[in-house]
Amino acid sequence: MAHGTKMVDGALEGVRRRRAAQDRSPPRTGSCLSTAAVSGTRAARGFRWSDHHFRSMSHRRISMDWEHLTLMIGDHPSGMPVLARRLRQSLAGEASSAPTSDYLEDAITPDITPARLFLTAHAERRFSESQRLLNSISNKYVQVVGAYSVKTNPDTRLLTLARSCGFWAECISQLEVSAACRAGFGQESIILNGPAKWWPSRNSIRPKLVIADSVRELQSAIKNADTLSQAIGIRICPRIFKSRFGVSLNTEKEIDEVAGILSQFPLETGIGLHFHLASSAIGAERWVWLADSFLELVEELELRARRAIGWVDLGGGWHPDDWVQFLSESAPTIVEKLSGKAIPRTLVLEPGKAMAQPTMAVASRVITVRDGNEVVVDASIAELPDINSHPHRMMSRKKGTNKWYPVVDGAIRVYGRLCMETDVLASGVSFVHRLEPGDEVMFLDAGAYDVSMAFDFGRGQSS
Repeated sequence: MAHGTKMVDGALEGVRRRRAAQDRSPPRTGSCLSTAAVSGTRAARGFRWSDHHFRSMSHRRISMDWEHLTLMIGDHPSGMPVLARRLRQSLAGEASSAPTSDYLEDAITPDITPARLFLTAHAERRFSESQRLLNSISNKYVQVVGAYSVKTNPDTRLLTLARSCGFWAECISQLEVSAACRAGFGQESIILNGPAKWWPSRNSIRPKLVIADSVRELQSAIKNADTLSQAIGIRICPRIFKSRFGVSLNTEKEIDEVAGILSQFPLETGIGLHFHLASSAIGAERWVWLADSFLELVEELELRARRAIGWVDLGGGWHPDDWVQFLSESAPTIVEKLSGKAIPRTLVLEPGKAMAQPTMAVASRVITVRDGNEVVVDASIAELPDINSHPHRMMSRKKGTNKWYPVVDGAIRVYGRLCMETDVLASGVSFVHRLEPGDEVMFLDAGAYDVSMAFDFGRGQSS
């Protein structure tokens, strides 16, 4: 323990010297949010999340950005906007490219629709490629792991695939912990998060990492640190985004309070910090900027608590395409920054829906065609509750044929089977062939919250 303490003290002294040099350096420019005075003196550069930072930044612009995002995001459980098609184009680029005709190579439409299909080949490629990239950016100081979000889709096939590819399981309840264990996850690869993580009752599993959602919960964790988890962290929420989760560290007093609690944890208990925002809701570039700010906070809390923060958990909510690009382009820089103090760390990256979303599709058939530009299918918002929260690519084929065609832009509206005005599955689309009853329409990108939030409606049964 003495040797470890000296190592930490030495690393922290190196940070102090580097901070002093940075205090004398000219301000940085080029952040994706206007930051004329983000750096410079230590008081000015100390925290991008501090009161001083928000006075020195264009606070008016941030407020307008937040108001604009609030209108689009709402309170949707997935963290996605009401119509993310517009948001993805303005903040995070275009939606996924149109699928090729062989995209549904392993999909067999059952006789009875609507039906949810598991795209095995796509799922396997998705997880194996992500794990390859995660392994490629790890180094001798920082182990990088991916954490699969159980709440996004607890399907056993996905859980088993995530475990076999080396992912950990990120759970928000004891029921999800049990589901992860049934899929083969051991307690050494389970992360427990959220405000109701011990609901409905605590089981015997001792997770690898438990993330507190409040200062009170963090204080309570000190008393049970030896039996609670191998490492204990706390979720930090950025000030510029309203959130009911985590702890705000916007003042010196708040930072000192958390640092004081962290300093009291037993030396054998690991310490972690967690940052979570849906990149698909704010844009990948802004997410990376905020993550960089978070790393500065990690550094400052280490200085004040005189403890190494060995666990850094960054989430989540990535669009599938952005996730791969992030692992290739931005994540290596994050790993490099965390490696600077030569302290062993575990960096947890949470892809959220990026892993599950492309792995499932909903098969449907045309019930009727009205006036040429209105199509009614037997799928609905009951099977696709997240249809308006992100673009769902579509494909179609004629009854009795094998070839699928991508659905493109046009003037056709696609309605679901329910007697609800809101059951609109697509607007402004076109099909390469004239649709008739019995033709098949496939809704792709339906493997995330479209699964976990699906509901029974119009089936003559209650849940």
